Order: sequence, then structure tokens, then C-alpha cells
Amino acid sequence: MEKWTLPTLKHAWPYFLLCLFILNVPGIYHGNQAAVAATEKKVFQNHFDSESSLNAVASSEELGLVQVGEYIPIDLEINAHNELSQSRTIYSPAAAFIKVHFQTFCLPPGVNVTISDATGIEQYSYPNESDFLMDCEGKGFWAMSITGDTAVITLHTTPEPDNLTTTQPEPYHLHIDKYARGYSPAQVALLNETNRPESTCTDLERYDAICYASSHPIEYEKSNAVARLLVTKNSGTYVCTAWRASSLNRIITNEHCVNSQADVERVELWFNYQAISCNGDVDPNITKVMGKTLLVADAIHDVAVFTINDFASVQQFGFLNFDIRPPILGEVIYIPQHGSGNPREFGIESSINSGNVCRIDDAIRNGYGYNTDTGYFCDTIGGSSGSPVLARSSHDVVALHHFGAGGAICTDTLMNAGVRVDKLWPIIQPYFSIMSGDTYEPDNVAGNATPIINEKMQIHSIFPAGDKDWVTFSLARETAVSLQTSGSIGDTRMWLYDSNFQEIEFNDNGDGTTFSTINRVCGGDALPAGNYFVKIDALENDDEISEYTLHYAIDDNCNSTNSELITGDFIVDDDNNNQSSGNNNNKINSSESVELYFNLAKNSSETATKIYACISEDSSFVTGPLHNSCSVFGNIREGNYAINHDDFDFEIAPDAPGNHVINFTLNVTYGNANTTEMVTYSVPVQAKYQVYLPMVVGP
Repeated sequence: MEKWTLPTLKHAWPYFLLCLFILNVPGIYHGNQAAVAATEKKVFQNHFDSESSLNAVASSEELGLVQVGEYIPIDLEINAHNELSQSRTIYSPAAAFIKVHFQTFCLPPGVNVTISDATGIEQYSYPNESDFLMDCEGKGFWAMSITGDTAVITLHTTPEPDNLTTTQPEPYHLHIDKYARGYSPAQVALLNETNRPESTCTDLERYDAICYASSHPIEYEKSNAVARLLVTKNSGTYVCTAWRASSLNRIITNEHCVNSQADVERVELWFNYQAISCNGDVDPNITKVMGKTLLVADAIHDVAVFTINDFASVQQFGFLNFDIRPPILGEVIYIPQHGSGNPREFGIESSINSGNVCRIDDAIRNGYGYNTDTGYFCDTIGGSSGSPVLARSSHDVVALHHFGAGGAICTDTLMNAGVRVDKLWPIIQPYFSIMSGDTYEPDNVAGNATPIINEKMQIHSIFPAGDKDWVTFSLARETAVSLQTSGSIGDTRMWLYDSNFQEIEFNDNGDGTTFSTINRVCGGDALPAGNYFVKIDALENDDEISEYTLHYAIDDNCNSTNSELITGDFIVDDDNNNQSSGNNNNKINSSESVELYFNLAKNSSETATKIYACISEDSSFVTGPLHNSCSVFGNIREGNYAINHDDFDFEIAPDAPGNHVINFTLNVTYGNANTTEMVTYSVPVQAKYQVYLPMVVGP
């Protein structure tokens, strides 16, 4: 039987904590001295379709997030009237952290709230300029976690009593409806003993990062850019690993860890979460920051990129760069990680490999896509998802870890795996540009408008003053559309036009900000099928904006109340492998041969089984499908998706114009062919080379 050591017991947590956990000790908050029983512990597993035809994909449970905390419901009100200051204490015995959720946070001017530990050393203030301002509408938000078993919530006010007069018209108050209680390290170890994925290939060879500070100083220094990722979702809190990428405000992890803006807003990153000595206690000097904006989340390449608040506080930890090339069989690698949410560890040794070091053991293998991954025997565990895999030769990232081996013994076909950086780079590269390198330029006129894709954020700049940015999108049916710009500084204006450049809507300051929002809703002013253009500039057309984000989201089910399936994202493979031949920018260009993958999602809680679809298209500039006209998709459970197992191959004509839209229709059957649905994807074509047009088209 494989030897496995409880990795977190080395930090000397008392064994009696296991007993406390088993006896289900309640979390207690001291405000009105009420006690709330802890909920039964659960381990969330995000199971993926096991019927994939990619037979080399690891079947690991590591894709299930590791739970490190649970929700405790409470009903705690703090009235902001009549008192100058007051405080409440939430205490949960043996908790590793307390993370408070405010259902309502509504305060008058001059009043703020602090959340601190019992000593007051760790403390966060609300409202603030970065994480949170105010919520009088009951939308709710999660405050930063407090390390330890005690969180003190204190209402502060200025000395003038007039700030809290009872004649104030607003219902000033705080309402805490729940908190997240972090499991102790011993409890997490117990959960992993029962539910751990088999990602340790022989004996445990993951050790505290600090153990290598002297023997591997460069590797240790690089690992400072790696953070523990704590995300609050579903019914508890879960862990993955994340890291700073480049000198910009960019964080990378796996898509199966973070895949929505809601996830990002509930994310915490813990930098410098490490032991102070080999097998020693945890360094108390942890720097915590919260997520800000999701830039891209791509399921096929299992990558997510987002920004954080308070970026300046983590710049001291450095960053990692990309080594954009195929991994080399046998090259030496190392993996800094926060497996199981542990203090930072290294996967750097491997008794399976020559030289007792981690190596690339299968340079190119299948992942969610064909040949997207690379494999290794280097130790990982649940919670290591999102870790960087670095080449010792360059100390740069060659892969993004995401799969565990899925078996008790690692073999040539069962090993840990990461997504190759040279495969995911075309997906994320646009989000690593700076103002002077806006990758969507030239887009100053409608004829050079950039196609925008559902839920794919684009980062643009208005530079120099007078610059305009154009984007375009197409709709196959009546659709609700949301367009929104955002950024740290700037004032945008936005116009929406139809295909004849007739103005449909204009917005300057949307949602109470200096940025712009246009929303078209089902049952009201949803947009009909057709092609559309959007123009964005700076206020009065005389200012520069160094960077802003454009977000586009649609709901194309306005008139499909009985539809079970929803169109998801699509993937364009044009990398010159197999049937594809192109420029490897993951977009359809003229003169290319492309392999297409389409995601289908569910519109109900019931599982759709035995999904099978055949494809057709409506464009005179397309030849195909060339090889596979039909494909199995497998099963879709609630909240999940399926993708065609066999790629659909098409050739694009040399004279296919830029911004031409191809409507691909899937004739889908499922449930033993008892149900049939038609779903359509509108995929834009980009001209081979975008150039400035000699005349302005449109307004």
C-alpha cells in the first residue's frame, strides 16, 4: 500500500482538534450570546465528464476543489443609530479563520467598521477604496478573512453625535447572516485522508519551501510570487494555488478554480503563507488581498486570469514570467504550490526520476484539448491546482498544473499534468499588453472593429487623445445583451449601432461610475438577430485612458423557455497540428484550416445524457465539415458543460472578409435520441491582416 503522510500534522496542531471536529463543536458569536451549531462537514467535488474520448486525460479527483471551511448561519444585527461605538465578537473554537458575510452594510457618513483578530494586529476597515464601498440594498459581500478562531466586528464613528441621529432617512445598520469557519489543519488532513486524490506517485516528496531556501535560493525566491487562493463558493470555502504573472496586475490560476466575476470578487490571495523553518510554525506576516476583475477564463486550457485589489502590497513578492515553448522530454522542473491549502511547499524531488529531481516525463499529451498538456511524476495534491510548473533551465513557467494522476501508482499513462504555456499563451496574451501595445489596434474605425465574444473580456486603451475603439458582435436570435466598461481611472462614452450604423443607444456614466453601461433585456428591449457595432471613446474625446476593460455578456434564450441546452463558448484551433493550418491566434482568419470545438451548457437541473450533434453552416466562404460532421458530446450535469469529442474541421476561403460572421448550427440529440434541439453559434472571421481603411465607415 502506498505510504502517505498527513502533510499538515507536521505543524504541531494538537490531536484533540480531531475530536472537537468529530464532536461537531458549535461556532459561537458573542453579541447577543447566541450559539449556532456548525453544519456537517462536506467535501465538494467538481466532477467532470468521464466519457471523454481523449483517452490520455488524467481521471483525477484533483479536479474537485479541496474544502477548507464551512458556512455557519447567524443572524447578527448592529444598529448604526444612537450609539457612538459598539462591537460584536464571533468566536468558533479551533477555527483556522473566520470570514464574515454582511448581507447588508449601510452606514452614515463618518462611520466605518473594522474586523480584527482578538489582538487587533490583523485588522481590515470597511468601507474602503479598494475592496468595498457600501451596500444599502442587501446585495451582500464577504469581508477579508481573519486568521484564528476569533473575529471582532467594531462600529466606529466620529465624536459628533449628529452623525447618528434617529432622524436619518436611511435604515443605517449592519446585518451579518453567516460566516465561513476555516477547518484546522488537522481537520483538512482528515478530509484529505478520506477524499484525497492520488497525486503522490511514491512516498510524499513535497516539503516546506523554506527547506530549500539555502540549497535552492533561486527556486525559493521565485516561489515568493506563488499564493494560496481561498475562494468562497457553493456551501463553503475552497483552496487552489495562484501566482503573479508579469510585472502587471495579473494573477493566474485554473479555470476550474475561478471561472466567473462572482468567483473573483470572493477570492482571497495569501502571499507569504509559509513556514518560518523546515517543518516549523507558520510565518504570521501574511499579506492578504482580494480579487477584483476577471479578465479571461478558458475551460479547454483550464486557465483564468484576473486582477486584484491593493496590488501595491504584493509587488514586494516578485512575479513569474512565461517560457513560451513546448516542454522538453526529460528537462528538470519544479512546482511551488499550496496543496491542501498548506503553507507553501515545493515539488522539486522525485525518486522515480533520474537524479532524484522532477522532470518532464511526457512532453506532449492530451488534456481537455488535443496535445494541450505535458506530464510529470512531480508530487502534487488537491489544492495544487493552478500552480506554476517552472523549468530549472530558465526559472520561467512552462506549464500550468491542473491534473492529478488519478491512480495509486503513477505510470506512463497515469501521471500529473499541466497545460502547456505555448498552448494557453494565445488565449491570455491580449491581457498582458500595456497602453502603447493595445493588441486590438488598429480599431479606430468600424471597418477594423474587433469581434467580441460572450463572457470574454477585452482590455483596451484610449491612446493617444482622440483615439476610438470599435468592436462588433453578431446575434443569431433575439438576445439580451450587456455591455460594460470598467477601470481604475477614466471616463468613457459608449455607442451601440445596428448594421446600418443607426444609433440604438448611448451611455456616458453607467451604474453611478464614470464608465459606461448598456443593458438590453429579455421581455423589454432585447436586440433582434443581426450584426452590431459598438464605439467607445473618452469623455469629450480629448483625454487618454491607460487601460479599461470591456465586458460583453448575452442571454440568447429570450424566446426559448423550453430549451434544455444553452450555447457556451467556442474554441478555434489553428495551430498547424493535425487538421489545422493557421497563425495559431485561436481566431478564424481567411485562408486557414481550423478545428472547432463547441461547449454546450444545461438550462435545467436534470442531467442530459448521451448527447450527440451534427454540424452545418451557412457561409459561402467556408468548406466543410471536412472530416467529422457529427460528434459525441457525452453527458451534461447541472452547472457543467460538454464539448465535442471529435473536432469539426473547416477551410476558410482566402477572400473571406474581416468581420464576416459564420453561423454554425448544431442539430443535437440526447436521451437515447428522444430529444432534439437546434443551437446556433455565431463565429466571426477576422481579416488575415487588419489595416487602417482609407475612409471612415459609419459614424
